[in-house]
Amino acid sequence: MGMKEDLVRTDEENERYRQLVQANRRRREQVAPQDRPENVSTIPK
Repeated sequence: MGMKEDLVRTDEENERYRQLVQANRRRREQVAPQDRPENVSTIPK
């Protein structure tokens, strides 16, 4: 018994996902310092 095959990502899908995550991290790092100072903590909603 294991996961359904249609729910398991292929190697190509995994690589695309990793690239998307890295791009989002870079974008967030560029935006975050401009939006708020580093010494101010935010309270999650």
